[in-house]
Amino acid sequence: MSDRIDILSIIEDKSKFIDFPNLNQESFKPAVLSLINTLKETVSAVTQNTEPATWDNVVKPLDDASENLSFVWSAISHLNSVEDTPQLRAIVNELLAPISAVFSEIGQNEELYAKYKALKAEDAFKSFSAARRRIIDREIEGFVLSGAELDEAGKKEMTKISAEEAELSQKFSENLLDCTNDFAIYLPKDTDRLRGIPEGEKALFAQQAASEGTEGYKITLHMPNYLPIMQYADDSSLREELYHAYTTRASEFSPAGKDNAPVMTRLLELRVREAHLLGYKNYAQVSLVRKMADTPEQVVKFLRELAAKAKPAALKDMEELIRFGTQTLNMDQINPWDYSYVSEKLREAKYSYSEQEVKQYFPEPAVLSGMFSLVEKMFSIKIAQKNVPVWNPAVKYYAISDKNGNEIAGFYTDLYARSGKRGGAWMNDLRSRRLLDNGAIQTPVAYLVCNFSAPVGAQPSLLTLNDVETIFHEFGHGLHHMLTRQTELAVSGISGVEWDAVELPSQFMENFVLNWDVMQTISSHVKTHAK
Repeated sequence: MSDRIDILSIIEDKSKFIDFPNLNQESFKPAVLSLINTLKETVSAVTQNTEPATWDNVVKPLDDASENLSFVWSAISHLNSVEDTPQLRAIVNELLAPISAVFSEIGQNEELYAKYKALKAEDAFKSFSAARRRIIDREIEGFVLSGAELDEAGKKEMTKISAEEAELSQKFSENLLDCTNDFAIYLPKDTDRLRGIPEGEKALFAQQAASEGTEGYKITLHMPNYLPIMQYADDSSLREELYHAYTTRASEFSPAGKDNAPVMTRLLELRVREAHLLGYKNYAQVSLVRKMADTPEQVVKFLRELAAKAKPAALKDMEELIRFGTQTLNMDQINPWDYSYVSEKLREAKYSYSEQEVKQYFPEPAVLSGMFSLVEKMFSIKIAQKNVPVWNPAVKYYAISDKNGNEIAGFYTDLYARSGKRGGAWMNDLRSRRLLDNGAIQTPVAYLVCNFSAPVGAQPSLLTLNDVETIFHEFGHGLHHMLTRQTELAVSGISGVEWDAVELPSQFMENFVLNWDVMQTISSHVKTHAK
């Protein structure tokens, strides 16, 4: 292990690319514990300082210490979400408690809370930038939500609640991932159970089996496997088998210890208790403190109005679906595992096209190229791939430069589903934009993660229209993080933004997908290159 890199070294120069393949996982725990200790020492130094509270003797040292811990923890937790292994999972679970504890301790520190209140009370607060005023206001709000105003018994209970919530959330994700990874159907090469499945998906199933040294086909519960079976498989029993396996993941039907029902029940109990400790009627009120909506009643009213407007059309669509399935496809009844299959057949009959046909027009390279061209024009930037160390051969890194050629941000793309990778799609930040002591700007770096079908042989990954919307959506989050002009860490990019407001840039980007001019730039038939 002598040639492996101690993860603590990555904070020495955050502008350097992390050598993910050569990180020494044995260094993860001591590094995080060391940074937690440094953060505690920083808090102690700040609170013991008898000089009047200023930005430079309160906020800045805490930003420095907490950023170092967050930077290392971001790299570790990211690897855990995309390259889960028993060793890494054990490390992450060991570290959840001390990380939760230190942030609970900071959030409940009355002396530190007093420092921030003193900052706001000073005349200098009025001359602070809007960004700094917001940071101080949100920090004060955060102290209250962490239990800084509770008595000692209340603080101890809040600390225990926070630690258990972190452990349960991790357990929930692990159970779901394990149950997804543990299921597979193996079919022989001469099977007739794959009738109706497009050749591209059958090639993917064959590739998955071949990777294990097996002939025939391997079908998993990862989305690039599950959706094609539900949409195209003529074999109803195969659809039913996958449907039941997928919808009962991490349930009472799963192996012992993998049922998420008690996990969710306990999380709800903890959140109710947390809300009551903080003086709220329910956890929904706590959740909305840092969101745009004002009250749970406002949210429920909006959802009920939306449902009332959508329900008539949904019922009409369902009636048409059932009628088509029973009368045209001669099915005795339409079960939940038939919905996607019948919907696809109805689409083909009604509109003379299938989703499989549409996929041929969206090879991943063409979609990315078109999306990059769009944002390059919108924001006067340039995006170029760069060769840097990555955690998986399928991962790519792209640098973003401004119109003068200055590198201003970067992002990793990890787009394909695989075993050991959490499902879904997300953007996460590794590094945020910040003004450094030497006057330089620390450039932001993001992770852009999806779970699309991997390329099969020489053919690139083909995306559904929903996949295209997903990548635009997540890139919207990435642009929010990477193109920020803020230089204060706590409000840079997505930080310090109401959590529902974070979705605005991503929804904005989604809207471009169906714009005809944009569609011409992101589509290129995989064989004919037709738009």
